[in-house]
Amino acid sequence: KAGTAEALKFEKFLLEEMGVKSIRFPGDSSYGVKPVSNEGSKRLVRAAIKFALENNLPSVTLVHKGNIMKFTEGGFKTWGYEVARHEYADKTFTWDEWDELKKEHGEAHANEVQRKALHEGKLLVKDIIADNFLQQILIAPQDFSVVATLNLNGDYISDALAAEVGGIGIAPGANINYKTGYAVFEATHGTAPKFAGTNSMNPSSVILSGCMLLDYIGWKEAATLITDALQATIMRKTVTIDFYNLMSGAMLLKTSEFGDAIIENMGVVTGEAQLKKSSSL
Repeated sequence: KAGTAEALKFEKFLLEEMGVKSIRFPGDSSYGVKPVSNEGSKRLVRAAIKFALENNLPSVTLVHKGNIMKFTEGGFKTWGYEVARHEYADKTFTWDEWDELKKEHGEAHANEVQRKALHEGKLLVKDIIADNFLQQILIAPQDFSVVATLNLNGDYISDALAAEVGGIGIAPGANINYKTGYAVFEATHGTAPKFAGTNSMNPSSVILSGCMLLDYIGWKEAATLITDALQATIMRKTVTIDFYNLMSGAMLLKTSEFGDAIIENMGVVTGEAQLKKSSSL
């Protein structure tokens, strides 16, 4: 905190031990230390690549501010590419490789190698600066199937992406350690205590978090049934207050009524699936 003995001590350390030549506002600055580890970065990117491969997704994007924070967020990008190239070389093509090919053989050659790699079904691992990413997800969201980023960037990005599909009321969340297998699934909006007991909020974030849990433990059929029923409910414009305010001609439902509608639509989507299966025989 600015003005404290600890902050002044840190300033002195920067000037006397770390080669910092000057501090713009000495005695009036707060400081924070941002550790970014090789191990943690690689663990995250490894999980992202594994998820993309298991779900037949076309790309993983490393989002960072390495142009400014070269050793922390820049390190995240570097270590992420190392995972792709050293551990998944036969399954991925990276923009890091593209840069090398362009330097050695020209852009046309690099583009051709990338085209062939993607045609063969390899996963594209690329990177983008965080501020540009926030623009690109509005212009071309289809270009980003799996995103790996650091914590602070992730806070901005997750809510921005949630807004594209209707808000945090429909954005699920999961904390997964793919090394130990431990996982916690939760709504991205937290507990929202001020709305407790109002029977008005959108439960979709919690429901879809549950679907992610079901999918994670291998109950994919159950997860798909709930997701399809939820989608059918929204498509029928029978929604809670957040979506009601965004839709024309919608019917406003309470939280409990929305849940009942999802259950009712489970029967509808199941019947439609059976009918489709029968007609294809």
